[in-house]
Amino acid sequence: MSDHAEHHGVHVPDHWETSPWPLTVSLGIFALCWAFMFQFVYSAGMAAVIALAIGTILVAMSVIGWVGETVGKADFGFSPVAMLLYILTEAMIFLAFFVAYWRMKLQAGAAAWPPEGTPEITAGMQFVALGLLFIGSFAAHKADAKYKTEPESTGGLLLVPVIVGAVFLVLVYSELAGMAAQGFTIGTNAFGTTVFGLGGWHAAHILVGMVMYLLIALSTMKGNTSRSYSSSAAIYWDFCTVVHFFVVMQVYVWK
Repeated sequence: MSDHAEHHGVHVPDHWETSPWPLTVSLGIFALCWAFMFQFVYSAGMAAVIALAIGTILVAMSVIGWVGETVGKADFGFSPVAMLLYILTEAMIFLAFFVAYWRMKLQAGAAAWPPEGTPEITAGMQFVALGLLFIGSFAAHKADAKYKTEPESTGGLLLVPVIVGAVFLVLVYSELAGMAAQGFTIGTNAFGTTVFGLGGWHAAHILVGMVMYLLIALSTMKGNTSRSYSSSAAIYWDFCTVVHFFVVMQVYVWK
């Protein structure tokens, strides 16, 4: 056990140095990439479904396992820095989405954008969803502040992001399902690819944040607190909120 851990009386699991979850989450993401390639490059629908199922299961298992083996059990205080580094890599992925969108839009010109086949899309529901994420961020930081003095009373606040995240996903799904019912899908045109691809990728991040907060809340309610993990989760939720703001402004407002 390190001197830092001994000083804070932190229990370090025997398997801390040999966690399998970084490997499994990488394999899961790799499988998800193949799901997209099978569907949109090779037109192999069944293979895409299988790869999607494998990737989803592996990523879900990894998030639950990775958070579950550390939250309330081992806390070296490095988590916020690690989260910032992780967010930097995720920001590059979202930036790639936006750059591709800007390039398509600017090349098409104002007269030809959105492309033919795009139904009338308003930003009203997306602003409601954005408001929900802001509520989640407020609750996350309120809970993080209370962790300093009375962590045992933060369980309810930690569940707020889980609840608003669930409502967010319902709203996003209902809107995308409504578009699909009008015949507007990810394969209709470049704008549809952006709306469904970027929206789905962002929704996946919200789902990961919900799992993180749920596990932290359950651990806290059992008396096992993890100060740095609470801070990391708040940083992650802020990132998701900021990303959705850019999605709304760039895709739904600046069309």
